[in-house]
Amino acid sequence: AVRPADTVGWTDPARPKEVTLDTDRYKLALVTLRVLIGNHAVTPEDVCRKEFLRRLLGKDLSALARYAALPGRRPAAECWLAALTAES
Repeated sequence: AVRPADTVGWTDPARPKEVTLDTDRYKLALVTLRVLIGNHAVTPEDVCRKEFLRRLLGKDLSALARYAALPGRRPAAECWLAALTAES
């Protein structure tokens, strides 16, 4: 087995010793937020701290970003899909 590689800016801030479903969900949040916001460095934690990002995303997506910042409570892909579908 090969140890999974991490790229700078894509590391789970919870720093688990191994890759888990929770770390995968964090990275899904990163890619989703980065595409929606158009900023390759934004994180769920940034959305929690910055009002203008919450306004940009709207209520549902901001709530998902808030949960994505909490290890063990990170939303599944279906949650993101539902919110994205509702926003369009």
